[in-house]
Amino acid sequence: MEPHPRDGFRARALSVLALMACFVTMAPGSAHGMDIDESMPSDMNGNKTTTAIEENGRCRPESVVATATTATWRYPDFDECKLAYCTGTLCGAAPAKWFCQMKGFKKAKAFKKSSEKGGAGKCGVTKSIGTDAICRGGKSCMGFKEIVCQDPVIGCPVEKSTRVPGGISFENPEFDGRKVDFCAGPGEGCGKEAADLFCIYGSYLGALRWVRFDDITVGRDLSCRSTIKLGALAMCIGKCDGFRTIVCESPPQA
Repeated sequence: MEPHPRDGFRARALSVLALMACFVTMAPGSAHGMDIDESMPSDMNGNKTTTAIEENGRCRPESVVATATTATWRYPDFDECKLAYCTGTLCGAAPAKWFCQMKGFKKAKAFKKSSEKGGAGKCGVTKSIGTDAICRGGKSCMGFKEIVCQDPVIGCPVEKSTRVPGGISFENPEFDGRKVDFCAGPGEGCGKEAADLFCIYGSYLGALRWVRFDDITVGRDLSCRSTIKLGALAMCIGKCDGFRTIVCESPPQA
């Protein structure tokens, strides 16, 4: 099959603008990134810490408590925004599952919707996993209060494909024997651009949605310690992000 790479990285500007929007609208003093708090309860009923966060009227910071088989994220972030409760018409279970897969787990054991209206509390901005859609303020911008992820992925995850409405879903996608990097080139064309290239190389129209796999090469088998950037056909070795899932759109039937 002859590859058809697209000209430039049109997704780069959109990604930068979305990220800037999240930085600007976050409340002062809000926490970006992950705070490990060993004192927080690991079950679904521990409310002491979250109550304190709610009472001070600021953007709730993300926190995580991990055990050998699970990890619990409270007020989870996604690319410096709060993780949106919905991706399109898929709400709750699907975004929670994709978030867990992005973090290197097989599934979401449980989740709770944030009861705060208007953008997951005082943060004001949510971002949808799988489409990178931004929601600013308003009662429709709901986030998660808690996601419990279960069963960490051990070793190098195997590629497999499944037919879904409108196309094909590729789990742990590969190209030329290597995991597909989340970026098409060094520091650019991340997310949609790289996913589109993967689909186009496979004779599909483009990517309908995608889920990142953070640090796919870290702590993996030898066959999984590098990724390939499809725009530059260059390798990333060491600490590299890949894709957990890419859903490619099938061409129309002749």
